[in-house]
Parts: sequence; C-alpha cells; structure tokens
Amino acid sequence: MGKHDLREVTYGWIRNSLELALIGLSENLSRQIAQNPDLEIVGEARSVEFDASGNLVDMLVPAGEVVGTH
Repeated sequence: MGKHDLREVTYGWIRNSLELALIGLSENLSRQIAQNPDLEIVGEARSVEFDASGNLVDMLVPAGEVVGTH
C-alpha cells in the first residue's frame, strides 16, 4: 500500500513551527518552490532517516553531526 519510491512522496519537515525561516521539503516540490519568489532553495536536505526510537532525524543537520539536547 502507498508509495514505495520516496521520490514520489511529498513531505515537509519543520524544526520549530515558531521559526519558519528554514524548512525541509521533499524534492518533488522543487518546481513549485522555484516558481515562488518568496522562497529560496538553499541546498539539499539529508535523506529521510529515523532514529532508534522511530523519530524522524533532523533533516537540516548535516549527516554525522550530533545535535545536543537542552
């Protein structure tokens, strides 16, 4: 059931909903993003990964970099 190819899945990732300056969006949205003058593609997000607890890993942190908890 559902889509098996992640390139066909549309998703968005927001680290902090109070700060929307930088968000991660699926690659299949790139055409719509490029057409919106209020948005800018600043780079590629890391691939979708889940941690040992099944939580989505921060897509905006470079792979291998550890984010501290506060």
